[in-house]
Amino acid sequence: MDWASLVKPILDVLSWLWARLTRRHARARPQLPVEMLRAVPDDRRFLRWHTGRNTITNERIMSVRGNFFFTNIHHSAEVRITRGFLVVHYWKRGWLHRKEVDGNVDLSDGSAEPYHGLWSNTYKLAPGETREAHADWLFDPAIIEEGRALRGRAYFVDQLGNVHGTKPGKLTYRYVK
Repeated sequence: MDWASLVKPILDVLSWLWARLTRRHARARPQLPVEMLRAVPDDRRFLRWHTGRNTITNERIMSVRGNFFFTNIHHSAEVRITRGFLVVHYWKRGWLHRKEVDGNVDLSDGSAEPYHGLWSNTYKLAPGETREAHADWLFDPAIIEEGRALRGRAYFVDQLGNVHGTKPGKLTYRYVK
């Protein structure tokens, strides 16, 4: 009888036992929720951008604003949006550029009348609740010319650091004078 035929069953039993022990310990640790938020753009109302001037450098800047509906999809935890960022791709001088900017996200107070009430970045969403939110981003200096549509994808970060994005299809922000 050779050693390989004796050692292989013993190693198989030890690896099975190790897998069972480590899996039990991994299950015993508390897990933080990852999927907590759904962000849906309100593109029938407001996904827009406009220009202004930087008062110090007198350069043209872009202000981008979007309205979204946020739904807390977690069954027991409240969610708070801590920040939002916008990723855009644009053509300039024949090259494709990518730009990412941080912005502010203000959540409605949940009053019965839509588009009215108080707005704050400190409100929380209860489990199963849906509310409207405004997100604002500022590009300094401006990255595209006036009149052109801006395409991008919005991402939102919750209090646990999880990033929640809009659907992979690009959002189109229309220019408004």
